[in-house]
Amino acid sequence: MSRKERNRLEVFGRVKSRHITQLKASELFGLSYRQVLRMYQRYMKEGACGLVHKLRGRDSNRGRSLVEREKILSIYQEHYGDFGPTLACEQMGERQRVAIDHETLRRWLVKAGVWKGVRKRQKHRSRRERMAHPGELVQLDGSQHAWLEDRGPGMSLIELVEDATGITYGRFYREETTEAVMDCFGRYVGQHGLPRALYVDQDSIYVVNNREATAAEVLEHREPITQFGRAAAELSVKIVVANSPQAKGRVERVHGTQQDRLVKLLRLEKISTMEGANEYLEKRYWSDYHVRFGRRALGADIHRQLPAKMDLRQILCFKEERTVGRDWCVCYQKRVLQIGSKHQSLALPAPPSKTATPNSNSSVFSPRTYSPSAPRSPPASVPAMKRILTAKCPKTVFPTSPEPFPHTPIAAIIINAHITSLYM
Repeated sequence: MSRKERNRLEVFGRVKSRHITQLKASELFGLSYRQVLRMYQRYMKEGACGLVHKLRGRDSNRGRSLVEREKILSIYQEHYGDFGPTLACEQMGERQRVAIDHETLRRWLVKAGVWKGVRKRQKHRSRRERMAHPGELVQLDGSQHAWLEDRGPGMSLIELVEDATGITYGRFYREETTEAVMDCFGRYVGQHGLPRALYVDQDSIYVVNNREATAAEVLEHREPITQFGRAAAELSVKIVVANSPQAKGRVERVHGTQQDRLVKLLRLEKISTMEGANEYLEKRYWSDYHVRFGRRALGADIHRQLPAKMDLRQILCFKEERTVGRDWCVCYQKRVLQIGSKHQSLALPAPPSKTATPNSNSSVFSPRTYSPSAPRSPPASVPAMKRILTAKCPKTVFPTSPEPFPHTPIAAIIINAHITSLYM
């Protein structure tokens, strides 16, 4: 089963135990109530097998071939380059005898980057009601402020605000970076579990807005994704992007509360360091804040617990792909790593990645500790083709206590492989 189908199995288990309704399950899935009703009936009749998609491994019955799509797009670009999708479909049907729906053509044009829809008039907006279930939506944002006034360095408070209850968790960091957001989100997961969705702004931590798609992404028809977005996808946490600061007003109002109350309380406690401020948050501030400002949710908690075999460190980290050259070396951050000759027969069927945990140093992890003074073995024979190999991080347990977040070194290049030498 895919991760999506396993998530559906978990939700249907909650429906079966009467913790949530089928209507609520349809909202979580983003499907209609009737479709969820049919899925639930198959689940009750066939068990988990009833949730596996019946068309898996088969081509769509209504899909058009790639050759036909390219032909229609070439006709559009040659004759109707400045036409809208609707008018272009009408003229194609009359002149070229090509029958295609205007919405299908519009999707193809948007995907090819040929057509951009006209912006419509702004709709009326109203305040959104809170979610009914804890864990259904968590708002995530950072606030740069003079939290210690003139007693200490500038810091950024990264906060996660649970939408249904107002329960808030946050920590101070030097800046709002990907490493800091991963650290704070991981601590939240350790205490409460995985939320269904995160509501964030259009910061480059969450959305790629400073580069175009790479050649590999274009060939694979993938949208550019950030490191945090990739980690959220692996955890099946949906990223919902707000179009304006007003759209995520709940977390913005919480920022205003903290900038008033927390600054004054830190002054009374005479705290002048980031470490002391984080200790105060963990031991005293958040528990008192939840008593004063927390709300009671209307529904049951639907945070998802991490699977027993899932190592959060393998996900909340940086992952990059590298290719092994003909000299059995890989390059990373201006370093050349030599692979030992005993791995020349290693066969890796899947394309993998190189990983590094947040805020880690560029050191090497292998089954045996790397030592610069260790004897170097000769490089292996030149392989016929380049290979992409997988990195593997050391297995650690994600912390749930307020102790400092442990950081592990950068991972090795090969699965269980020993790095024999390191050239600068």
